[in-house]
Amino acid sequence: MRVSILDEGKSPGREPEAETFEIAPRAPLSGTITFDQNYQPDRSGQPTQSPKSRGCMRSRCLSRVTSMMAVVAVVTGSAETVLAQEAPAQQKIGAATIGELQRIVDAAAARSGAAGVQVSVILGNQRADFVAGTANAELGLPMTVQTVIQVGSTTKVLNAAMIMTLVDEGVLNLDRPVRDYIPNLALADEEAARTITLRQLLSMTSGLDNGPYQDFGGGEDGLARYVAALSTVPQAFPPGKGWGYSNTGATIAGYAAERVAGQSWDALLKKRILDPIGLIHAVTRAQDLPFQRVSAGHTPGADGQRPRVVRPWYLIQSEGPSGSTLAMSAQDLASFGRIFLQSGKTANGVRVLVEFERDQRLV
Repeated sequence: MRVSILDEGKSPGREPEAETFEIAPRAPLSGTITFDQNYQPDRSGQPTQSPKSRGCMRSRCLSRVTSMMAVVAVVTGSAETVLAQEAPAQQKIGAATIGELQRIVDAAAARSGAAGVQVSVILGNQRADFVAGTANAELGLPMTVQTVIQVGSTTKVLNAAMIMTLVDEGVLNLDRPVRDYIPNLALADEEAARTITLRQLLSMTSGLDNGPYQDFGGGEDGLARYVAALSTVPQAFPPGKGWGYSNTGATIAGYAAERVAGQSWDALLKKRILDPIGLIHAVTRAQDLPFQRVSAGHTPGADGQRPRVVRPWYLIQSEGPSGSTLAMSAQDLASFGRIFLQSGKTANGVRVLVEFERDQRLV
């Protein structure tokens, strides 16, 4: 799939530029994928991780996950919203017209084999949202701008932002051992368990293996049960001495936030990130899904038949911080991304994160 993103430029007299990204087709598997324009494969074209780190890298693992649902959010500033289907086709966003961008979305969706697609583009003071295809091929439900789609490991960025709100308040410290917050943390490597910090957990430098894909049950103590089961998780390298993708690290960090705040991870994410930014089409709890338009994952149909809905819905509350529960629209995902371009503030000026230097706070 080739997607062109047009940038009108910020310097006077500068000609519009177009950036083109290639996403090679892969063998179809179930699930939902978030295409990240900042994703950088190694020279072989494959995602990189520690040789000892096992498991799929979810939204970044393009070599192992091809989905029939796609969410794309492209953010370059704050904006007013334009729904592509309601805007005149000749109305421009940057150097391209709404009609041209919709045709790009339609063509990319068709070539990728995606059952349904959302694209949200923010460029300066402009914004446009595009959709194509279906949210549920079996029920014939159309994809809409408000439809929520599971975003997988993109959740880790929202998890980190939520944790940083606690760091901003002095409740958590990135460079203290996480055992200060989880005294009973038991890992296979005792030295690692004693020294691993929140910064290392969030930046994928803890050395912890990717961890188990196992349902430890729901409820308020789901994360606690997951963390209690990590005593045999392999240590790929000493903390801070390498990089290896780890769902375990993100989940431990989310549990540390639970411990110090005295609230569930789901409640913390909603209170500190989703609600302040106004992300009304973003949910982590199964009981909230009936109040949203919900997409299903799909696999390609055989012999030209319509795509098949994937069952069951992958929703494991005990791994929420690593990406097993959050479903949201591309529009809301782009609104979240915008705070990093506005010094931690929402579009209407509400501060979510303390003002920061981007190179210091973004990993």
